[in-house]
Amino acid sequence: EYFTFSPFHLRTVCACAACVDENTGKKTLNDKDVPLDIKATQFQRVGRYAVAVTFSDGHRTGIYSFERLKKLENDMKDFQKENKPFSL
Repeated sequence: EYFTFSPFHLRTVCACAACVDENTGKKTLNDKDVPLDIKATQFQRVGRYAVAVTFSDGHRTGIYSFERLKKLENDMKDFQKENKPFSL
């Protein structure tokens, strides 16, 4: 089983010190500053616990633990269950 994240989603949930205040834990990245067409340009495994992602906007300090990616996946699945698609 696998789950796909959009580069935009991964970029906006980055928890690095450039995107989240280290003292307060408050998100400092404004999602509106992230291009909708952002791309993940490089993935690098970090030990046995995470992956580092480089994005087309030059951001490269985010490290996503496999545990965090699994939580993001579960959150997305819960969201999809609660928000059934509809059409007009």
